[in-house]
Amino acid sequence: ELHRRIAPMFAAVRRMSDAWASYRIAVASLVKAGFVDQAVGVLREAAGSLGRERTVWEQLADAEQKRGRPIDAIDALLEGRRRFRKRRDRPEAIKLLLRARRIAPGHFEANFDLAGLLARSGARAPAVRILAELAARLAK
Repeated sequence: ELHRRIAPMFAAVRRMSDAWASYRIAVASLVKAGFVDQAVGVLREAAGSLGRERTVWEQLADAEQKRGRPIDAIDALLEGRRRFRKRRDRPEAIKLLLRARRIAPGHFEANFDLAGLLARSGARAPAVRILAELAARLAK
């Protein structure tokens, strides 16, 4: 409970590593106690303050999957991806989209965005393969 209360205070004074450490401890204790729904709430709060921390979005997606909500997990990863728009952020965005693809291989938005990022990063062959898979699904 203490970590859950001090994490936002750390974030407010821009001590992001301390904030994330406190959020992680709070989430781990909630999950261990079986309060996955509350852990999701804490992770959503963390995402508001630490939106550029990729692991926040990944843990949020994991928690949503534990709750049996894969669609919410995908949405969390896509929301996180939107926080990484700059060229230097492409590797982080690609990791989030690859994770989304593992959860839902046929998700159009995640695959299309991933193909575009891969192509702009110089990985044209995987991008073309992903687009070909999308085209095959749409042709059915």
